[in-house]
Amino acid sequence: MKTQFFKLLLITMTISLASCKKENKVVFTDFKYADKPDAMTCGDMDTKLLKEALYSFEDDIVNHYDSQNKNTSRAYTRLITESTINRLKIEEYEFWSLGAVPFTVYDDKLLTMEGMINFIGRRLRFAYNYKGLYYFKNKFSPTWIEYYFCIKPKLTFYVLIKVLIKTNLHKLIINKLPVILPFRIINKGY
Repeated sequence: MKTQFFKLLLITMTISLASCKKENKVVFTDFKYADKPDAMTCGDMDTKLLKEALYSFEDDIVNHYDSQNKNTSRAYTRLITESTINRLKIEEYEFWSLGAVPFTVYDDKLLTMEGMINFIGRRLRFAYNYKGLYYFKNKFSPTWIEYYFCIKPKLTFYVLIKVLIKTNLHKLIINKLPVILPFRIINKGY
């Protein structure tokens, strides 16, 4: 019995080794994204195929999630957000928040502090794109909840300035001013 087993093993190994001829390696050379910068470096490892896969993936998500503007960052954001929301639905979460969108209530009472903040906030579209944020979040069919900020004893102009500085909104506005104002002093002659 043992001899038959060894004979069978010897025949199997001989056939296996004899049939192992050196095959020609198939090499991929048709790189579409060869001119793009390397996505990563891995020592001596050739990362051309990895780079090809990454840029091909990015092209696919850009074409699917942001075909108009072709913005890779926006496409990644939408992919991650949509994937997360779909995962939460699969896991049967009943509620999750994408956060608030300020300045979307259009009940202006300009003579009140609240109305003035809302009015000014909507005029700062150049610095804070609340409409874009609203449209993005609205694509997920949310249940919108109104938020109100309660400040005691009273919202004063001084408190408002402190909030502006604490949230760095003033820096955002200052950084965006050269884009919208034609004055040489502000935009440094551009």
